[in-house]
Amino acid sequence: MKNLTIGALLLVFFAACQPPAQQARYTTDSPEITHAKATMDAYFAGDWETMRAAFVDTAKIYHNSTDYVGPDENIKNAQEGVSNVSSYELAEDSFWEMIVEDDGDKWVYFWGEWKAVHAKTGNTMSVPFHLAWQYENGLVAEEHGFWDNSAFILEDQAAAAAAEASADEEM
Repeated sequence: MKNLTIGALLLVFFAACQPPAQQARYTTDSPEITHAKATMDAYFAGDWETMRAAFVDTAKIYHNSTDYVGPDENIKNAQEGVSNVSSYELAEDSFWEMIVEDDGDKWVYFWGEWKAVHAKTGNTMSVPFHLAWQYENGLVAEEHGFWDNSAFILEDQAAAAAAEASADEEM
């Protein structure tokens, strides 16, 4: 009986010494990625309420800037950003991943292509972009977005030049 007790205690001791199971440090399938995809779908559907609900109230959102805006300003900026296009969509090829940092922070990264038709010129714009979301308790606490705005600027300039030329012809 004494040997059985010592054996059981040794078994418990060795089991307690095992490192705890760790979450995968890198994945392409997680609840956070599913949440990020739903947020992206809401943006492309113009569902601003669902998109807003993806963020904590104190979220910091950095788009092509070191200055941040909050979730409500981000929605306003998104609405203004698509106001000069007649349609916009996410191209088929995109890539999603999530990493868990050493301190436990969860980040979802996205690489894709935004396609749109300029409302005034009718020209198609194709813009590669990257987004990164930091998650806390299932919601986005921080977002970073990077893309090249030159396609928008060039199309807006072309539309303005066409409107000016048309006005000159009417004189």
